[in-house]
Amino acid sequence: MENSKHLCQLLEISIRNYRSFYDKQTISLSSNGMNANPITILLGANASGKSNSAKALVSMFSYITTSLRPDFIPPYNPFAFYEKALTEPTTFEIIFRHDKNYYIYGFSYDATQIVEEYLREKSDSSKYHIIFHREQKSELNSRAINYGFGKKLLSETRKETLLITKAREENNKYSNIVFDLVRSVACLMGTPQDLKAIAIGIIQNNPTIKESIKAYLKKADFSVTDFFIRHAIIPEEAIKQMPLSEELRDGFRKNGIWSIGTAHYVRNDEKSVINQTILDIDDESTGTQEFFYVMTLIIDTIQKGNTLFIDEFASSLHPDLAMAILDIFKDDKHGKLVINTHVQQLLSASVAANSPERVMLVEKDHILGNTKIVSLKSRIKRTDEVIEKRYRNKLYGGVPDLQDFLQEVE
Repeated sequence: MENSKHLCQLLEISIRNYRSFYDKQTISLSSNGMNANPITILLGANASGKSNSAKALVSMFSYITTSLRPDFIPPYNPFAFYEKALTEPTTFEIIFRHDKNYYIYGFSYDATQIVEEYLREKSDSSKYHIIFHREQKSELNSRAINYGFGKKLLSETRKETLLITKAREENNKYSNIVFDLVRSVACLMGTPQDLKAIAIGIIQNNPTIKESIKAYLKKADFSVTDFFIRHAIIPEEAIKQMPLSEELRDGFRKNGIWSIGTAHYVRNDEKSVINQTILDIDDESTGTQEFFYVMTLIIDTIQKGNTLFIDEFASSLHPDLAMAILDIFKDDKHGKLVINTHVQQLLSASVAANSPERVMLVEKDHILGNTKIVSLKSRIKRTDEVIEKRYRNKLYGGVPDLQDFLQEVE
C-alpha cells in the first residue's frame, strides 16, 4: 500500500443548481508533474458565490454520510432566481484518486429523492468503466451486481438515500473508497466557536502538533508563548439559565466546556520576564484566532496528506502573513489547499505568478445572478503580465462593479 499521505486525493469538484450555482461549474484541484502546485485560489467579489462552493462540498459530503438516517431530508436548495431551476435537480460530482485508481462519483437529487447516482473507476492506463449507475426509476446497470450493487441492495434503499451510503452497511469496497475520500477532506468554515471546537479536537487527537503550532505563533510575532487546552465544569445554576433544550443542557452537564488558554509573558520595569498570564483565546485579536485555527488545520492536513478547503481565507490576516501561510503549504507539497478569498494581494504570491491555472475567478452573471467560475490563465494574454495590477484594473474580471457606487443616490 502507498504512503497514507497519498491514499486519497480530491482532484475536481462540479456543482449544478445549488444555491448561487445554476449551470454546471467545475473547480479543478489537479496539477501535473513533480513540482505541481497544491494550492487552488478562488478569488472574487463579495456575494459572487465563493462561499457557496465550500457549502456545496459540505452538503455533498453530509448527504453521503447521513442519508441513512430515518429522519433524513434531502438538502435541496436550488438556484432561486430562475423559475426553471426550481423544478430541476441539484447535482454534485467529484473526481478523486484512491491509491493507484481514479474515480468519478456523483449524484443528482430533488426535494424528495435521488434522481441519478453513479460511480466510475479507471487505472492510469485505462478508460473509465461503470461500477454502478442508478436512475430514478429504480434501475441499475446490469453489471452493478458484480461490484456489490445489486437489485436487492437497491430495493432496500429508500428513494432519498444514496446507494453508496446503504452499501456501507455491507462493508462494500467501493463505498469504503468514497468514505475514505470524504474523511480526507476538511472544510474550515463557520463561527469562531465552530472553528475553535475543530482545532481543539485536532490537538486532542494529535498532541504532537502542539509544538509546530507554537513555533508558527512565535514566527508570526503574536507574543503568544504557549497555549493549553482547558476543561471546565459549568455550574448547575448557569446551566439552568441557558436558553437551550433540556437535551442540550444535559450535554453541558455531562461534558462541560473546552477552551484554549494562551500564555503571555509578564515583564517588570527592566523588561525582564517575571511571570506569565493566561488569556482565553476568545480574548485574543480576531487575527490571532484566525491564524491559530488555520495553522492547526494546515499542519494537520500536511501531516496526513489530505485536502483542506478554507472559506474566507485571510479575512483578518495581514496580506504578508497570508502569503507566508500559502508558502508553507506550497513548499511541503503534501495534500491540497483550496481557499476562498477576496484578498487581491495574494495574486502577488508565487502560486498566482507561477501557476495562474490554480487561480479561479468567481463571478456573478449580471442578468440571472448565478455564479460562474473561470480560470485566471484563460484571461492572461502575455506571460509577463503584472497579475495583481491588471486584476485591480478590472482587466480579468472577478471584481465588484462599483461604477455607479459614488454617484449620488436619488
